[in-house]
Amino acid sequence: MSSDMDQSVLTISVEARANDLPFPRFGQPQRLGEYTVTRDRQLVPGREDAKYLYELALADGGRVRFDLNQGFDTFEEKEGDERLDVLLDWVVSQAPRGGPLKKVLHEADFVCWRGLLTRIAATPFCPKDSWEFAAARIGGVIFLCERETEETRI
Repeated sequence: MSSDMDQSVLTISVEARANDLPFPRFGQPQRLGEYTVTRDRQLVPGREDAKYLYELALADGGRVRFDLNQGFDTFEEKEGDERLDVLLDWVVSQAPRGGPLKKVLHEADFVCWRGLLTRIAATPFCPKDSWEFAAARIGGVIFLCERETEETRI
């Protein structure tokens, strides 16, 4: 295997009976900050560049009637896989140079995209869906990033 990093693989059972432990306590999710990303993938702190869906778009009695083909010919696909790059750019923009990472992240233990948490949480109900993720511990915080597999590449 040609890799610059040592890789370890952890396999866990997702069967409820295999993990006969009390259900863990989770706190409510918290918004730590907001940002938008420009067309050229630059970070803009705050909401000022955010786009919103106004209620007027749902004027037909709340029925959504969007033509998903509209604009498809001008769609600009992202180049490459940015993984956690934009999220880490935001973290760095919030952190005083050399400041404690946990403080910037309001004492969070984990950082990842919401979709990865959804995939992990759904695993017991979708056991045939495979996934892989990488984890890196930095300053007491574990950063999780999903890795592409043969199944997700399609």
